[in-house]
Amino acid sequence: MDFCTKTRKPINIDYAKALVIDRSGKKYKSMVCLELEGVLFKSFKFNNIVNVPKAWREGLIDVNYVQNDILEHKVLIERPGAAELLVELNKYCEIMIYSYLPEAFIEEALLRLSIAQGDPDFCTDDELEKGEAYYGRYIWSRDQCVKDGENYLKSLGILSDFSDDNINDIWLIDNKSELVDFPSHVVSVSDFLGDPEDKDLYRIMEEIFIN
Repeated sequence: MDFCTKTRKPINIDYAKALVIDRSGKKYKSMVCLELEGVLFKSFKFNNIVNVPKAWREGLIDVNYVQNDILEHKVLIERPGAAELLVELNKYCEIMIYSYLPEAFIEEALLRLSIAQGDPDFCTDDELEKGEAYYGRYIWSRDQCVKDGENYLKSLGILSDFSDDNINDIWLIDNKSELVDFPSHVVSVSDFLGDPEDKDLYRIMEEIFIN
């Protein structure tokens, strides 16, 4: 694959316009990357939890991790449909995390989200499947992003080059397409603020899956 030396974008390619995942398995598996913050969950510093509406606080997930030799404590609100989306993607795609968040936080957050789905010794098959969908994901964190002022930019072009996958087979589910070099390959989702009535990931599933 040939790349433009300035933009790192592949050249001479007819770009796919939308992510379509065929449950019949007739199409080559796509690689689907997911942002975490504002997409699969909303995080808050533990000290700021008093500012979160009480109706949103059920099922809060504690995440403790070390960043720059400092112990950090955050709480997560898992987005409705997040585990279900991961389960479905895991059946038909290669999935990975591509996030601007620190790697230490990502690893601990995914572990805690997996545990939150249920005790493996007592949970249902459905809960076990959801827990496994969070666990062991391949991660690109802010260390693999391109720093631009206060922003961390994601490059699907670099990922394509690194993984040797065609850019047409790489997609990103994100809430900030403007920070991605291939915005046409971003499945845009609204910014999740913590509302337990949020339904946008269910909309995404209806749009991208067929059969």
